[in-house]
Amino acid sequence: MKTTVETKLRTSYISIEGRFDAHEVARFREQMDDLLAAGTNQFRVDLSTVNFIDSSALAALVALSRSATTAAGSLEIHNPSAPTQVILELTGLDQALSIIASEESSNSVQAN
Repeated sequence: MKTTVETKLRTSYISIEGRFDAHEVARFREQMDDLLAAGTNQFRVDLSTVNFIDSSALAALVALSRSATTAAGSLEIHNPSAPTQVILELTGLDQALSIIASEESSNSVQAN
């Protein structure tokens, strides 16, 4: 997994690429905890290039959402890849998390 983080004011734009799974979750949580400690409370996570996501990664996103909300902020999931969108829907997290899909992502998910 490759993670890119850009922070402007109190908003962090995070792009995750590749597999987002149990092997990567500890590092992701550590990065997010550091951002929260530095005052970030708005998180925009781009999952457009995630080709695999597991339950531990989903749990990390839910935990980040709760932490952001506690800090009077929010988490938005942007452009989930088709495989990621399917998992979000199967788990019901598409209803629990704020998901912003691009027009292209929406069309490819609906076509499946």
